[in-house]
Amino acid sequence: MTAAALTYLDSPGAAWADVCARHVEIVAAQAAAGRGENVEDTSDVYEGMRYSRDQVSTAVNAAVDDSAQTVRQQHADDIDNLVVNAVLTLLVHPDASFADIVEECYGGEDADAVTDLEVVLS
Repeated sequence: MTAAALTYLDSPGAAWADVCARHVEIVAAQAAAGRGENVEDTSDVYEGMRYSRDQVSTAVNAAVDDSAQTVRQQHADDIDNLVVNAVLTLLVHPDASFADIVEECYGGEDADAVTDLEVVLS
């Protein structure tokens, strides 16, 4: 889903093949780093990039929906929606804990109850 969200931020109308290509790049970089190889630091590529909350919301929702449909052949579920809610909460409150995210997004629901729901659904 990370590759999809990043791809859709750069190009909201991107084809799934573009998402797959981004995923391959991410996995290759992680594998190289895991082997102790020097991996080019690409953090400067994103320096100065700014996206609106709406752009992030659109990209993350599209990534979740398309990933669920393409990878699992089903609609997004409660766990997928939790991911979207967490990303959007963390945009505003980068240091938010899981309990903070649950409080913000699920109106006072107990974090343990949401965790139990997550385990049951996964």
